[in-house]
Amino acid sequence: MFRTLPSLSIIFAAALVVSCGGGGGGGNTGPDPAPDNRPSVSAMATDYYTGSPVSDAVVSVRWGGSSDEFFSAETNSTGKATLRYPEGTNALTIYSDAEGYAEFGRTFNFDTETIAVSLIPVHTNVTIDSGSENEILVDGESIISLPANAFVDADGNAFSGNIDAELTVIDPREDPELMPGQYEALDGTTGEISNIESFGAINATFEDADGNPLQLASGQTATVRIPLSGDSSDAPESIPLFYYDDESGYWVEEGSATLTEISGEFFYVGTVSHFTTWNADRVYETIFLTGCAVNEDSSVAAGVRITATGIDYTGTSSVYTDAFGSFTIPVRMNSDLRIQASGNGLLSGSQEFSSSEEDETLSDCLTLSAVDISIELSWSEEPEDLDTHLEGPDDASDSGQFHLYFSDDDLIVGDESIFIDVDDTDGFGPEITYLSGFPYDGTYSYYVYLYSGEGSIQGSPARVELNIADNTSVFAPPSGEPSECWHVFDINVSGGEPALTTVGEWVTLDDCYGSAEEEEEGDGDVA
Repeated sequence: MFRTLPSLSIIFAAALVVSCGGGGGGGNTGPDPAPDNRPSVSAMATDYYTGSPVSDAVVSVRWGGSSDEFFSAETNSTGKATLRYPEGTNALTIYSDAEGYAEFGRTFNFDTETIAVSLIPVHTNVTIDSGSENEILVDGESIISLPANAFVDADGNAFSGNIDAELTVIDPREDPELMPGQYEALDGTTGEISNIESFGAINATFEDADGNPLQLASGQTATVRIPLSGDSSDAPESIPLFYYDDESGYWVEEGSATLTEISGEFFYVGTVSHFTTWNADRVYETIFLTGCAVNEDSSVAAGVRITATGIDYTGTSSVYTDAFGSFTIPVRMNSDLRIQASGNGLLSGSQEFSSSEEDETLSDCLTLSAVDISIELSWSEEPEDLDTHLEGPDDASDSGQFHLYFSDDDLIVGDESIFIDVDDTDGFGPEITYLSGFPYDGTYSYYVYLYSGEGSIQGSPARVELNIADNTSVFAPPSGEPSECWHVFDINVSGGEPALTTVGEWVTLDDCYGSAEEEEEGDGDVA
C-alpha cells in the first residue's frame, strides 16, 4: 500500500568522495563559508527505488545549528553536487529537495567518504485551488484535508491562485533509512535528546506556479491522516506527532494523533499548523547496551560506528567506539534488535539481542572484517518471504559451483568469506549478502526467489542494491508476467576484475536453486 512502482531496471551510481574542491554541479545559494581552498564534500542524489540520478535537486549542508550557516548547490545531470563547509567542521546536517521527490534529511559525521542522497518519489502531485477546501488523496484515501484560503507566501502575504502540492507516504518498515533524521527527538526547552520509534510518516510540500514555497498561515490548521506502519494491535490509540527540523537535524514534538480505522485501513489522524515531514512517533524507554569492537587480528576498532536496529520496533540508534573500541548505545527496553559495527571499509556481522529492563553488556566483541561486495534485498509487507540465491565457482577450474541460500548461508570459498547476514521471513527485509571478495574467476549469478506469501516479487516491489567497492547499482523487477524467480544480474570475473551484466528476467524455480537441491516448503526451511 502507498508505494510507488519503479520503472527502470538498473542504474550505476558513482562514488561520492570527500575532496578539497572542484567538480559537481550547481552554484552556491548560501553564504560563502571559507576561501577557495575550503574543504568540500560531493553528494550524489539518486532515486531510491531505481538508483537513477536525480538532476536539479537542491542539496544543502548546515553546520553550527544556525539557519544562517549553510551552503547549497544543485545537482548536475549525473545527480552530483559539490558542497563546501568551514575548516574544522565535525558534523553536517544534510537537506535535499527535488521536484517529484520527498524531502531528505540526514546528519553526516564524516564516518564515511560519501553522502548518498537517496530520494523517495512522491505518491501524489496535484494542482489545487487555494480558494477552495481540498482533499489530497493517495490510493483513493484522503491523507490531507485543507481549508480554503489557508496559505501564505514566504513573506507572510495571503496567497491566492493555484498551488502545486506534493505528498509522499513513508513506511519506515521498508527501510528505516527512508525516514529523515536519526530517530532522535530534541526537546527545545531542556535540550534533551530522546530516541523515538515510528508508526508511519508523511511528507508534504506546497508551491506556487513559479516554485516558491507556501505554508499554512498563522492560525490555520490542516487535518492529516498518516497510514499506520505496523500492526494495529501493537499501535497506541493516541500518539505524539513530531516534525522534522531540517536546520537541527532532529525531530520536534508538536501535537498528537488518534488511531482511526477508515475503510478497513488504520491511520493516525491529527491536525498540523505547518507542513514538512510529519511522523507518528513515541519516545521509548531505553536501556544502555555496552560492548566492544575489534578487528580480525583482535586489535582495537576505534572510531567505528555501532548501529542498533529494532526488530520488533521501527527505530535505530547509533554511536561511535572510543579509543579503546568500547561503546555504550541506547536501545529500546524489553525488545528484540540487531547490532552491527561498520567503518574504515570494514563490517561486522549482525548480532541479534533481546534487551531487558536493565542495562546490559554484550558477552562478545563485534569483530569487523573486510567486505568488498554487498547485496541488499528488500521488499514490502508482502510477499512475506523472499530469498536470496547466489551461485558461483567453488574452485579455480570453474568445474563446480557453490550455492548460497537460507539452508547454506555461511561459506568459505577459497580464501573468501561469503554469507547471508540476516534471513528475513516476515516481510520487508533487508536480507543482506556479503562477500569479502571474489574467490575465483567465473560467473556469479544472483537470484530472488518468492518462497511464501501473497502477491509477487514485481508487485511488492522488491529492490536489490549491489555495492562493489566504489560502485552502487540498484535493480527493480522487470516488466512482463512475473514468476516465482527473478534472475537479477550476473557478475563475470576475469583476471580478478568484475564486470556486471544486468539480466532482469523471470525464470523458473530450478534456475533459482541451481546446483542446490530443492527443499520442500516447510521441510525444515526457515527461509
